[in-house]
Amino acid sequence: MFAILEPGAHLNPHRDPFGGSLRYHLGLVTPNSDACFIVVDGERYSWRDGEAVMFDETFIHWAENKTPTTRIILFCDVERPLDQQAHDAHQPVRHRELRQDERDAERRRRAGGRAQPLLRAR
Repeated sequence: MFAILEPGAHLNPHRDPFGGSLRYHLGLVTPNSDACFIVVDGERYSWRDGEAVMFDETFIHWAENKTPTTRIILFCDVERPLDQQAHDAHQPVRHRELRQDERDAERRRRAGGRAQPLLRAR
């Protein structure tokens, strides 16, 4: 899917409560400026043409374009790898939400002790 963020636009803070995927952004036509950015769990990332970022959308995130240039990105959701126990826990009740502390603990476990909300492509 393609997403446009017009000059002066602001996306309010939000998050995905399910956590079944990671969000991937690829800058296609961007202002290439630090004034066009996304903040994920307090960590800021500015889009650049041809550069990618992947983030955990269960963390609160928001975006803003303070430039006179429209930002266009390709974004897609990448299925989150789940261990069998976590997968089974989501099967019986499709819309079951994990409590925030359970999600935080699972993120820390997967990240080797420290949650990593924003993953920059290299």
